[in-house]
Amino acid sequence: MEQKTKKEIYPQIQHFIDWAAKNKVKFIESEKNVWSEKLFIGGICDILAEIDNEVWLCDIKTSSSIYPEHMFQCAGYEIMLEETMPEIKVKGYIILNLKKTGEFEEKRSISNEENKQAFMSCLNLYRTMEKIKATIL
Repeated sequence: MEQKTKKEIYPQIQHFIDWAAKNKVKFIESEKNVWSEKLFIGGICDILAEIDNEVWLCDIKTSSSIYPEHMFQCAGYEIMLEETMPEIKVKGYIILNLKKTGEFEEKRSISNEENKQAFMSCLNLYRTMEKIKATIL
């Protein structure tokens, strides 16, 4: 019986390596803890990377597809970075979808302000719903 290589078992990893090489990615941070004292939120940003002399906020997903909410999540990370590391100017967001099927998909967004507005709307809706649930349940 022939032994399979990790490349054959986990093609997503090779896709990621190929993507990083093709884009000449310079990794600045990985698994970066970010937070906002002002908004009382925090999270972990998967990757801050430099591509073509611009900083991109990258998030890795293993879901079956890329959704708009993924960009909102990145916008939340950018809001937190602006508070704690204002010297970093983010060009946009990259979602890297390393699907369990072995397929790879990349989506980029430079609609940072719109995504930040959407994130804040989601945060406000979540907090309002939590308050209401506390009073009626």
